[in-house]
Amino acid sequence: HGLKLKVLGFDASIGVLLVDILCRLAPQTRAVATVQTLLFGILYLAITCVAAVFAAYASQRLGLPLQDELFAKIDAALGLSWLDFVRWVDKHPIIQQIFHWAYGSLSIQVALPVIVLAFFNRLTEARVYVLAFSLALTVTITISALFPAAGPIAGLDLTAFDVMRFTGATPVDHLV
Repeated sequence: HGLKLKVLGFDASIGVLLVDILCRLAPQTRAVATVQTLLFGILYLAITCVAAVFAAYASQRLGLPLQDELFAKIDAALGLSWLDFVRWVDKHPIIQQIFHWAYGSLSIQVALPVIVLAFFNRLTEARVYVLAFSLALTVTITISALFPAAGPIAGLDLTAFDVMRFTGATPVDHLV
C-alpha cells in the first residue's frame, strides 16, 4: 500500500501541476478562474486537514492532565446532561441515522462551500472561507491540546445502550 500511495500522491501532484500550468496558459476567463479556485481551494483544505490530524495526534503527546471533570462541571452549569441526551438518541434510531449521515458527510460539508463559491464566481469569499476554516481548525486543535479529555464514554457501560455504538479515532487508553 505504501508504494501505491506514494505513486498516487506523485500522480496527483503532477496532475495538479499540469492543471495549474494549463490554467495559466489558457485565456483568463471565468471558467479558468473557477477551475483554479476549485483546485487550489480543495487542495488547501486537504493539506490543512492532513496537517491538523498530525497536529492533533502530536498534541496528545504533551501529556497534559485530562479535563473531563472540568467539562462535566461546565455541562452541568449549562444544564446539559450528555448521558440523558445519549439515552434519548439511543431510543430514536432515525435521529441516530441523521447524526450518522451528518458525521459521514463532514468532508463534503467542508468542501462544498469552496465548490459553490467557485461556481458562482465568488472567489474572494471562497478564499475567506478557506482561511476562516483553517483558523477555526487551528484554534480547535489548540484548545483540545491544552484541555485534553477522554470524553464521557470512557466511564460508560456501552452494553447498556440498545443501538448506539461509540467509536472514535483515538483509543481512550492512549489518553489516560
